[in-house]
Amino acid sequence: MEYSGKILCATHEELTAVMTEQNVKNLRHRGQLQQIRRACPGYPALFAVDSLPEKYKKQVLAMYPMPDKEIQSNFTIVADNAALQFYSAFILDDGRHLSEVKVSELSTNAAILNAFDRMLSQSDLLNRSLGKKVIGRGDFWKRAAEHLATVSEFNSLPRNARELQRKYNAYKQDGYRVLISNKFCSNNGAKVKDDAQISTLTQLLAISNNLNNAQIAAAYNQYAAANGWKPITDGAVAVWRKKTDLTTVAGRRGLKTFANEKTMTVKRTRPTAPFLFWTLDGWDCELLYQDSKNGRTTYYNRLVLEVVLDPCCDYIIGYAIGIAENAALITAAIKNALLHSQQLFGTMHKTMQIQSDHFAMSAMKNVYAAVADKVTPARVGNAKAKPIERFFNYLNTTYCQFCSNWSGFGITTDRTKQPNSEVLNLRKKDFPDFDGVVAQIEQMIETDRRKKVEKFKEMYSNLTDDNRLTFSREDWLYYFGETTGYTNRLSASGLTPTILGEKREYDCFNIQFRELAFTDWTVKYDPDDLDTVLAVNSDGSRRFILEKKYEQPMALAERKEGDAEQLQKVRDFNRELGQHVLDNLTKMADDTSKIVRLPSANDILKRYLLTDSKGDHKTNKKLAALKEASGQDFKPDNNTPDYDMF
Repeated sequence: MEYSGKILCATHEELTAVMTEQNVKNLRHRGQLQQIRRACPGYPALFAVDSLPEKYKKQVLAMYPMPDKEIQSNFTIVADNAALQFYSAFILDDGRHLSEVKVSELSTNAAILNAFDRMLSQSDLLNRSLGKKVIGRGDFWKRAAEHLATVSEFNSLPRNARELQRKYNAYKQDGYRVLISNKFCSNNGAKVKDDAQISTLTQLLAISNNLNNAQIAAAYNQYAAANGWKPITDGAVAVWRKKTDLTTVAGRRGLKTFANEKTMTVKRTRPTAPFLFWTLDGWDCELLYQDSKNGRTTYYNRLVLEVVLDPCCDYIIGYAIGIAENAALITAAIKNALLHSQQLFGTMHKTMQIQSDHFAMSAMKNVYAAVADKVTPARVGNAKAKPIERFFNYLNTTYCQFCSNWSGFGITTDRTKQPNSEVLNLRKKDFPDFDGVVAQIEQMIETDRRKKVEKFKEMYSNLTDDNRLTFSREDWLYYFGETTGYTNRLSASGLTPTILGEKREYDCFNIQFRELAFTDWTVKYDPDDLDTVLAVNSDGSRRFILEKKYEQPMALAERKEGDAEQLQKVRDFNRELGQHVLDNLTKMADDTSKIVRLPSANDILKRYLLTDSKGDHKTNKKLAALKEASGQDFKPDNNTPDYDMF
């Protein structure tokens, strides 16, 4: 800073040390900053300090104080950016950073001490060049301390000359760190400070009984009295409860709470297409219904809604409603998902990945593996990893909360946000029964599906061919088919189970199925489609899709289109079956010819007097013996008599 006549002025550079360049422009535009001199080569622009708003004026004077006109040319405070960076990055022993106010204060202290140092150096250099004595240090620091009193409150340097000189000497030797008071970093005034005290208080806070602050203070003070520690109040416990919450929350509220509230969450993006990822879970639907049993009616009943969610647009691809969550309910929800995918796209779709919890995992693992390429259960207790948990809250607030039989949120929710229990008690006789609440839930699901189905179909175009996994008829019947309750064996008519009270005939154009005619087959069927069934052996290792037997008319006059093709199909299969049997016998004969010796023609002729069509026996016996001996065939000579002439 410098004087222009009698006006104290600051340069543009000095102003931008305490405010932004835009602030300078705004103040000039509003007439709150007077420009005394325009900038020209060699001379910076000057602005009247007294014209500044009081807030900025104090900061400028604190940053660039003017002791008096005698030393005006020597005492210039320059912002110390290195000091600002040092104090901004400094971390105290307890892990805290210095506050912004403290950083500004200490940076100003360093800038003022730098200015004093420049004044001393320049004064000593000038005096030595003139052959004079250097300025007396006592006199200098006396004047410096007096000048600090005229500088604003933005610095905290000692006002005593001797203390100020000591601070300057320490600053010259040890740098920026010396300006941070040791009292500011220490915890000498704390009542809980050593390891034993902190550990005792932390363990009391982590007790599973979840004691309140007054109880913990009383328990701690008993240990304090025995060990000579200072007693604490429940207010101090409240402070420590916050400080140690990360360490104590698992003990006070459980590992699930720790996992859901304290551990880090992985941020994930939604799937860009359907059938890439399914998540499923059960929810106690917050809709009450009345149920009468043994002459007594209850009104607090709720049903479980099992949902299979496709998070690409939070579409409910499958669901099931039941009394309790179990493997059967989960299976029904997945079955509904497959059927709904067929309704939307003409074929049943599997998913690339399915996420579930660990409930009923042993019973469900085979079904999960059948409907998904990968199965990735969420970690136990980590509810925040499952997007379906948030979706249940959406269902509750979007649909359930508007129903007169809404039961509220979870038991941990603020009681002021729950429904009025008095009104619920008055309405209870109007609650729906079991069928009524099922209809409510189904209507809720269908409404939500209608909102999103077009978006779901649109996103289906993003699904690549590699990711379009279809669910086979065999898997559908094996995992979701119903059974007759008994087994059947193959007969001439095929497999003839009694399904839905009617005897039906099924067969299979698979030779292997014929070879297993001794097997007891369990028949699995879909009551909505009885054209095909699945035959399964006792351990599930053999499975065959059987077709309903085609019925041919007895009368040729009643034959219709397709009858001939079906008849030919059976004839072709029987021909193939016969050839298969013949090929097997031939192969077996070849395989055993060198191991098992069958009776030869010569052996038979030796044992029996079997003549040929001409009544000859001896010639045939001789030819058979020659063939057996030589391995060659011999033809009989019809001109040679059967005996020698003597």
